[in-house]
Amino acid sequence: MSAVNVVGWLPRILIALVDIPGFVLYLIYFPQIKETFRKKVSKLIFITSIIILLITETTFTLKNEGILNILSKISRDGISLKEEKQLIARYGTLFVNTLDILYLIDENIIYNHTKKYQKIKFNSHSLNKNVILIQVESLDSSVIFTDYKGYPITPFLRYLTTNSIFFPVMVSYHFSGYTSDAEFAVINSIHPLKDIPSMRYWKNFDNSLARIFKQNNYLTYAFHNNRGIFFGRKEAYAKMGFDKFFDIEEMGLEEKGWGASDEDMFNYIKNFLKTIKSTNFFVYIITMSSHGPFTIVQNYYTNSQFDDIEDIATKNYFNSINYVDKVLSNFINFIQKEIPNTIVFIFGDHHSSLQDNSIYRRSVAIINNKIIEIVPLFIILDNPKSIFYTNEAISQLSISPTVIKLTGIEGEIKTKGEILIPPTQKTIFYLNEEINKEDIIKNLNFSIPNYIK
Repeated sequence: MSAVNVVGWLPRILIALVDIPGFVLYLIYFPQIKETFRKKVSKLIFITSIIILLITETTFTLKNEGILNILSKISRDGISLKEEKQLIARYGTLFVNTLDILYLIDENIIYNHTKKYQKIKFNSHSLNKNVILIQVESLDSSVIFTDYKGYPITPFLRYLTTNSIFFPVMVSYHFSGYTSDAEFAVINSIHPLKDIPSMRYWKNFDNSLARIFKQNNYLTYAFHNNRGIFFGRKEAYAKMGFDKFFDIEEMGLEEKGWGASDEDMFNYIKNFLKTIKSTNFFVYIITMSSHGPFTIVQNYYTNSQFDDIEDIATKNYFNSINYVDKVLSNFINFIQKEIPNTIVFIFGDHHSSLQDNSIYRRSVAIINNKIIEIVPLFIILDNPKSIFYTNEAISQLSISPTVIKLTGIEGEIKTKGEILIPPTQKTIFYLNEEINKEDIIKNLNFSIPNYIK
C-alpha cells in the first residue's frame, strides 16, 4: 500500500499549510537578511582588497616599481613601452588612457623628455653647401636588397648602396602621427610623442633644422604632393621656420588618384630650383606615390614584370616603389648636373607594413617582442664617396646633426641623435629606452647581402 493511501487527505492539506507562515516570513524578512549579509560580505571583500592592494603596492614601491615610482619617473622623463605594459597589466587600460589625457593638458609632460637631450654646438666652416632631404613614403630597407626574376626592385637605390654613404639600418619613429612623425623626428631631432601627433600639438620648434638654416641666411622650402591640411603641415612648417610649404594646390599639380604623382612634383621642384640664384637653400621633400595600399601609381605606371606575383600587396608595393626608384634616379641625375655643391639625403619615413612571404621579408627588427621599423638612409655628396655602415644601426634623430656637420653651418641643437660620420653611440633612444645597437643588428628580420658587407 502506498503512502498516499496511508495518510488521509486532511492531514496532507494541513502539512502543506504548515509551510505557508514560514514562506510568508521568508518573503518579509529574507531581503533584509540578504541585504545585511551582502553589506557585511561586501565590506569584508572591500577591506580585504584594500589590504591586498596596499601590501602589493608597498612591495612594488620598496622595489622602486610602484605606481608612485612610475608616475614620478613619467612626470620627469616620460613613459617607456615597458612601463606602459606594467601599468596596463596592473591597473588596466583606463588608467593608462587617463595618463594620455594628461599629455594634452600638461605641456610640461610633453616637453620633459627633451630635458636630458645632449646639446651639440657647431662652428661655421663656410662650405656653402645646398642640402636636399628626400623623405620617401614606405621605403623599406629590405626592398633594396630584394630581386625578382633576377632583377632588383629598386635598381637605382641598389646602385646607391655602393655609390653613397649608406646606412641600411635606420630606426624609424612611426606612432600616432604616422608619416608626419618622421618629418618631426628628422627636422627637429626630437623623438615624437607616442600617443598624439607631434606635428600638430608641438609648440616649441626652436630645435628645428630649418630655423638653424635661416639663421645662416639659407632659403628654406618644403614640398609635398598632397594637401597641406593633413597633420596641420602648413601651420607646422611655418612654425618650424620654412619660408614656404608647397603642397599640391600651391604647386598647381593635377590630382592623380590620391595626391599628385611624384614625377610631377619633382619636375616642379627642378624648375623651381633653377630660379634660385646665388643663395644657398635647404629643401625638404615628402613623396606620396608609394603610399599604402600601393595602388596610387596604377593611375600612371605599371611594370608588367610584377604581374604574376600572387600576393596582391607585395605586387602593388613592388610596382609602386619601382616607379619611385625611377623618379629618384631622374631627379638625382638632374641635381648632379644642374645644381652643384648640393648634398642629398634619401631616407624612408617608415616601413611598408608588408608581412613576410615567399619572396619578401618584413623590414623590421624584433627585440623582446618589440617590433622596430627599419628604413634606409643614403647620403649623396657632391664629391662622390662610398662608405658602407652595414653593421651600424642609427636613427632618424641623427639626420639633423649630420646635415649641420656636412654643410658647415653654425648652430646649436639638442638631440638624442649623433653625427653619423662616423657614428659613435652604442645605443638608440626609442620609446624612452636606450636600445643597444648590436641587439638591433642581431635581430634584423632580413639579410644584408655579402656583396655590401
